[in-house]
Amino acid sequence: MTRTKQYTITTDDRADVVAWNEATHAITMGNEASAVTSNIKTHAITMGNNSNATTIEGGSHAITMGIGSNALTKRYRAYAITTGEASEAITEGLNSHAVAVGCNNYATAAGNRSLAVAIGDYSGATTTNENSIACALGINSRAEGVLGSWLVIGEWEHPKDFNDDEAKLLCVIAVQVDGEKVKANTWYKVKNGQLVECK
Repeated sequence: MTRTKQYTITTDDRADVVAWNEATHAITMGNEASAVTSNIKTHAITMGNNSNATTIEGGSHAITMGIGSNALTKRYRAYAITTGEASEAITEGLNSHAVAVGCNNYATAAGNRSLAVAIGDYSGATTTNENSIACALGINSRAEGVLGSWLVIGEWEHPKDFNDDEAKLLCVIAVQVDGEKVKANTWYKVKNGQLVECK
């Protein structure tokens, strides 16, 4: 149990840090570790690989920086951010945001007026609420959503030598999932300037 406005930090591998009071912070720096906060305006941060950060109250933030890590927020106006590769950012609260920056990452937004953004290459963004947006803006990225939600997907011209510094943004398409032209719960990408289903 931690006190108000107190930081709990560990650098050990496979460690668990839990903060339960208002305005507290749980931070882990080791691999395979977990940071959990469960009150208003709290923050959970993990820096090691294969780690998890979880917040379960409004106005809170979960951030992971390691490879294969997961950030989860559940409640009003929360933010989940991952910067490592092969990681996931998930939000379930009203007006929440999930941001996945690394390659092969996934961002999922489940609350009303929420936003899922996948910026890394070969990543995916999905939303499970009709009043939300899924953005896939990396090279060869994809997005899906439920009926009524919006998808924003970019297409890049990728150099043959796979030099990301020379990649060129060709277009960005925004569409609403209407159940006819754009199917619900179906992954889409942009190819040759057209929205296409992922095979």
